[in-house]
Amino acid sequence: MFKIFGLRVWIGAVAYLTVAVSLGLWGLSAALVQFDINFAVGAALIVSVVQLVIASLLLTPLWRKVWKKFPILNRLVFPDLSGVWDVEVCSNWPRLKKAILDKDIISPEPELEVNSLRAEVEQTWGHIHMRMWNPAATTPIRDSNTLIVEPIRGQRGRWPRLIYVFEQQNDQIADTDEQMFFGSVLLDVNPDGSEMSGCMWSNRSWQQGLNTGAAVRFTRPAEIELG
Repeated sequence: MFKIFGLRVWIGAVAYLTVAVSLGLWGLSAALVQFDINFAVGAALIVSVVQLVIASLLLTPLWRKVWKKFPILNRLVFPDLSGVWDVEVCSNWPRLKKAILDKDIISPEPELEVNSLRAEVEQTWGHIHMRMWNPAATTPIRDSNTLIVEPIRGQRGRWPRLIYVFEQQNDQIADTDEQMFFGSVLLDVNPDGSEMSGCMWSNRSWQQGLNTGAAVRFTRPAEIELG
């Protein structure tokens, strides 16, 4: 998640933090002398405490507690997407099948194929990973995992976005299917972290011209509490 700020922001943050700590040490020097504390020891202690606080926020789940306490951070920084999601995928496969495989059969335009999946997101300041599966086993999908995830901050009134590339493994293999394929997803993220929606594209059976696209919507299960 650190990527959302860019290198310039992080360099600036380190520079300002260094100046702030230096000024703080200078301001506390008199107090350290008053309490008969060696300046070097006191300075090392203060710097260690600052480093511990920053490390705790960036390297542990403590940041999620802070985000829950101050929800405005979802909008100012990036939403906390960690946890389980219900996923609805509306695939164009029935229309693609009719246009290419069943083009000689006269029939009404089929509806999009709607599948209900489940996803789990693991989000830290170092990485974001998503796994998706079908708990009802009503589709060939066995497992789907992200390879690259890129969060984008919301700017100029636009919602934040999540872009990722995934690899999917299938159990059931039909003549028009593949055991493994890749895909990409672009999602608009509700700033409160309650919903994500967008589009998916894949190279599934691309050699036969059957690679699919879909509308995707992520929502939080009602019975699952964030935290």
